[in-house]
Amino acid sequence: MLIAVISDSHDHNENICRAAQIAAHSGCRELLHLGDITSPAAVRALASFPGRIRAVFGNCDYERSELRRAFHDIGGSIDIGPLAFCLAGKRVIMMHEPANLADLANSGSTDIVLYGHTHSAECHHENGTLILNPGECGSWSSPSSFAILNTDDLSVVHVPI
Repeated sequence: MLIAVISDSHDHNENICRAAQIAAHSGCRELLHLGDITSPAAVRALASFPGRIRAVFGNCDYERSELRRAFHDIGGSIDIGPLAFCLAGKRVIMMHEPANLADLANSGSTDIVLYGHTHSAECHHENGTLILNPGECGSWSSPSSFAILNTDDLSVVHVPI
């Protein structure tokens, strides 16, 4: 199963829209946003994505009730991280700020750890756990990108926007 992983979009609606369109055309069935979407208008930019959308709050997501309502309006959800769930048979933890990454990887209780906040793309395996930061979608300090994760083999492609 292909999953789009996006983070740190910071109201860059054009990039959010492009990432959602690329993800849909690439066959992604779910989109995970790792925080710092920042406004309801940015959430609405995700509305073109045809699959399930889940998100966690980031440190710049101040309008939490409005963001919850906007995600609800497009059929998605946003929660406080870290958020743990199963996806395509894999145990996933998603969060905004990287916390206890090594402990999570060494715990044996998760297959995939997703985080944002640093605005830097990263992908590595530690003790059989995939640790992934898709980079920033918002063009603040690095080239804009997101990631497509294949849950079948835990391969990742970073996609420039």
